[in-house]
Amino acid sequence: MSRLGVFSNIQSKIAHASTIPALGNKDLRLLQEWISTEKGVLNSLTRLVGDLDKVNEALTHWGSGEGADLGDILSRSRDLLSHVSIALSRFAEHEGAMRAMLKGIRTREEALDDAKKRRRNLVGKAEVAQKKLSKMGQENKQLPQQTELLTSLRQEIAQLDGHIFNEEPAVFDFKRRTTKDVMVLKFGGLAELAEKITIIGTLGKDLIEDIPLEATTPGQMRAPYTAFDKTRETVEEAARCVNSVQKPRRPYLPTNGLTVMQNNRKACHSALDTREFLNQWRNRSSPLRHHSAQNCLITFRPVWGSRLQQI
Repeated sequence: MSRLGVFSNIQSKIAHASTIPALGNKDLRLLQEWISTEKGVLNSLTRLVGDLDKVNEALTHWGSGEGADLGDILSRSRDLLSHVSIALSRFAEHEGAMRAMLKGIRTREEALDDAKKRRRNLVGKAEVAQKKLSKMGQENKQLPQQTELLTSLRQEIAQLDGHIFNEEPAVFDFKRRTTKDVMVLKFGGLAELAEKITIIGTLGKDLIEDIPLEATTPGQMRAPYTAFDKTRETVEEAARCVNSVQKPRRPYLPTNGLTVMQNNRKACHSALDTREFLNQWRNRSSPLRHHSAQNCLITFRPVWGSRLQQI
């Protein structure tokens, strides 16, 4: 299935009624605004992925008629850039999951709001029933029925009071847990996307270094292009690096502040490792290349050892 097909499935699954729920509830209106704007982001990502795929195909088609060098490098460039499209599609999946979780909050809020509305309605009916009952004498034939009605209304109100009493703090807690999950996906998804794009951008710069720029002497043939194996290895390494990027997970509650600090430090090291490794890989003339990159490799990202072993 194409990436656009995947997007269509995502959009169909997360589609919701166009009517904004509970227009009288400010909290729900603001929540619906958030959900709707996230859908705008998802639609923008859909268009962006489609446009990038078209660009990738266009540059490949042009390069195929411009000699072995441009044909190979632009074809490999398309392979690298396809990882960007896939990474954006992955981020779009996170957006869909975020919207689904926000809709879970909306459902709980709507249910609680409906319960409060039913209670207000029952209170109004009970007040009317009480006034009517107070005007009835003991000889009124409707007295037993009116008394039973009032009792029934008060029982329903009491049941709703218990439900609302328990549900309000439950919704309060649910909103916070879900909001954290949403933002973990948002920031984790951005970190995943940024790391993958950094990998592709950096290795892409290395790839295009093999475009020959020597001046062509009139009447003479250019030197044959011989970088096919190198560009293939660059694309293969990019795939390995991209596939090694950690995907965001649902959060857990740390036991203390030290756990938070340790987790933040690990995340920082991961980002620094990506930049350090790629910089060392690109800077082939650096005398510290092997030492620094190997230290970075051993400490943080052993999966990238294959590239260092080749240089």
